[in-house]
Amino acid sequence: MGGAIDTGCPTTLHTVSNWFETPADTDISGFSSIDAAFTFRNDTGQAIDVDGTQLWSIPNVEDVLISVSNFPINGVADEAEFTISLVLDLTGLPSSETGFAIRPRSPVFGNLGSNRISLVSAEITCDPPEGN
Repeated sequence: MGGAIDTGCPTTLHTVSNWFETPADTDISGFSSIDAAFTFRNDTGQAIDVDGTQLWSIPNVEDVLISVSNFPINGVADEAEFTISLVLDLTGLPSSETGFAIRPRSPVFGNLGSNRISLVSAEITCDPPEGN
C-alpha cells in the first residue's frame, strides 16, 4: 500500500534524474497558484546564463502556466547561487495533476539538470482557490 497523500503545500523539491520535482506524497491540485523561489548552485564549471525553465505537472506532464518569472538571469559564476522566482497558475490543470517538476534552461547547456546544478533551497507558498 502507498503512503498517505499530504494535501498541504510542498516545502521542498526532490532531485530526480535530470530535473527537480515535488515529493510524491504531496497534492497541489487543490491550489489555484504557487509562488515559489528556488535557489540553485551552478556546478557546470563555468559562468552561465539562465534564460528560462521547463516546467510540467506530474504525473501526466501537462503544461503549467508561469504567470510571473525573473528571467533572464545572466552571468552566474561557477559555484555561485542563483534564484528562480516564479508564480505558477494552476487553475487550468486537471485535478489528477498532483505535483510539478522543473528544469532551468541555459542557452549554452540547454536544460540544466542535477548533473549541472544543485538545489540549495526552495520557498513555496500555495494559494487556495478564490472564495476559500
